[in-house]
Amino acid sequence: MTIGKKLALGFAVVLCVLGGIVVMAFTGVGGIVTNAQEVIYGNELDGNMTQKEVDHLNWVNKVSALLTDENVTTLNVELDDHQCGFGKWLYSDARKEAEKQIPGLASTLKGIEEPHCKLHESAGHIGECFIQADAELPGLIAAREVDHLNWANAIRDTFLENKEELNVQVDGTQCALGKWLTTAEAKKNYDNGTAEFRKVWDAMAKSHAELHRSAKDITDGYAQIHQGLETLLLNRLLDHKNWAENVSKAIIEGKSDLGVQTDHSKCAYGKFLASEQCAEYTRTFPEFRDAVEESKEPHRKLHESAIQISKALEKGVEGKAEAEKLFQETTLPALAHVGECFHKAITAEKGLTGQQAQAKKIYDEKTTPLLNETLEHMHAMKSAAESALAGMNQANGIYAEHTVPNLHKVQGLLQDAREKVKDNVMTQEAMLGAAQGTKRNVGVVGIIGILAGIVLAFVIARGITSVLKRIINGLTEGSEQVSSAAGQVSSASQSLAEGATEQAAGLEETSSSLEEMSSMTKQNAENAAQANNLSSEARKAADSGSE
Repeated sequence: MTIGKKLALGFAVVLCVLGGIVVMAFTGVGGIVTNAQEVIYGNELDGNMTQKEVDHLNWVNKVSALLTDENVTTLNVELDDHQCGFGKWLYSDARKEAEKQIPGLASTLKGIEEPHCKLHESAGHIGECFIQADAELPGLIAAREVDHLNWANAIRDTFLENKEELNVQVDGTQCALGKWLTTAEAKKNYDNGTAEFRKVWDAMAKSHAELHRSAKDITDGYAQIHQGLETLLLNRLLDHKNWAENVSKAIIEGKSDLGVQTDHSKCAYGKFLASEQCAEYTRTFPEFRDAVEESKEPHRKLHESAIQISKALEKGVEGKAEAEKLFQETTLPALAHVGECFHKAITAEKGLTGQQAQAKKIYDEKTTPLLNETLEHMHAMKSAAESALAGMNQANGIYAEHTVPNLHKVQGLLQDAREKVKDNVMTQEAMLGAAQGTKRNVGVVGIIGILAGIVLAFVIARGITSVLKRIINGLTEGSEQVSSAAGQVSSASQSLAEGATEQAAGLEETSSSLEEMSSMTKQNAENAAQANNLSSEARKAADSGSE
C-alpha cells in the first residue's frame, strides 16, 4: 500500500470508531433523557399522590380540631369533593394523562371516587349538626339552679323560723352564678352559643340581677318579731290593771290586807324581767329594751304604793283617806306610766310585725316570681346546652363512623396508586443503571478506538519510515558512484595535463575535445555536488521520517 492509502485507511478507521462513539453517545443520551422524563413524571405523580394524602390528613385534622379544640367554633374546610386539591386533579385531564401513562391506575382512581365523596359529605353533616358545647355547662347550670332554690328556701326559712336577720347573698355579682357569669369560660360559652341561647342568657342575667335586688329590699325591710311578746305584755298590763282594781276594792272596803303582790320582783312581770327570755328580747330589740328600762321605776313605785296603802288602811277610818290619796297620786300614775311603757313596747313590736309582713309580701309578690323566671331561663339555657352537647356528640359520632373510615379508604387507595406508579415507572436506580451502561459502552468503544488509532499510527509510521530508508539508501549509493566517477575524471585530467607538453601538437586537435571534456567535467562536478546535497537532504528526510 502507498503512503496515501495507508494514511487514508488509518483516518478512515479512526473516523469510523469516532462515528460509532457519536452514535452510541447520542443514542445513550437520548435514552437517558427519555428515562429521565419518565422518572420525573413518575416522581411528580408520586409526589402529587403523596401531597394529596397529606392534604387530606390536614383536612381531617381541621375537622378534628372543630370537635376537640374549644377555641375552634366553625368548620373551615372544603366540603365539595370536586373542589378540593385532590378532587380538582381527580376530575381533570391530568388524571386521564396519568391513566394513559399507567393503565393499571384507572381502576384504583375509580375506586377512590366514592369514599372521597363520602369523606367530604361527612364533613358537611358534621358542620350541620355541630355546635361548640361545654360538656360541663348543663351540670353547672343545674348546680346554680339548686343554689338559687336553696337561696330562696333560706329566705323562706327566715320567715318561717323568725330568724334574727336575713342571711343570704343580695349582690347578684357575688353569688356563685354571678361570679361565673363574669369569667372567661362563661364569655366563651356565650360567644359560642346560638342567637337563641344568647337571648335566653341575657334574659336570665336580667331577671337574676332583679332577683337579688329583691332580696336586698327584703333585707332592708326585714325585722325579727318576738313571738308571744305582744300577748305577754298585754297580759302583764291586764295583770296590773286587775292588781290596781284589787287595791281599789280593798281601799273601798277598808281592808289593810290588799290581797295583791307587793314585791315588784315577784309579780308575773317582775319574774319576766328577770327571765332569760326578757334578756334575749332586750338584746335583739332596742325599743323593747328602752321601754323595759323605763318601766322598771314606775313598776317598783306601783308595788311599793300598795305597801304604803296597806299601812294607811291599818290606821282605820283615818287612814282610808290617806290610802285613797296614795292610790290617786302614786298608784294610778305609776300604773299609767307602766301602761305607757308597755304600749311603747307593743307598738314597736307591731312595727316589727308590719316590717316582716312587708318583707314577706316582697318575697311572695316579687322574689318568688323572679326566682321562677330566672329558673325558667336557666332551664332553657340548660336545655340549649344539652341540645348543643347532643349535636356535638352526634358530630363526633359522624366523625368516628364515617369520616375516619372513609379517610382510611382514601389513604389506602392512594397508597395503592403510589405503588402502581412505582411499579410501572422506571425508578431512579434503573435510570442510573441505564446511564452507567451508556457511559460504560461509550468508554469501551472509545478505548477500542484509541487503541486502534495507536496501532494504526504505529503501523503507518513504520511503513513510511521503511520506505524513506530505502530511498535514502538508494540516494546514498548513487552519490558514492558519482563521487567515484568524479575521482576517475580528475585522475584522467591530471594525466592529460602531464601529457600536454608531449601532446602540444595534438592540443589544437583535441582543444575542442578538451573544452568539451572540461565542460563535461564541470557538469559532473556540479552533478556530484547536487548528489552530495541530495544525499544530505535524503539523510535528513530519513531521520525526520524515522522520528
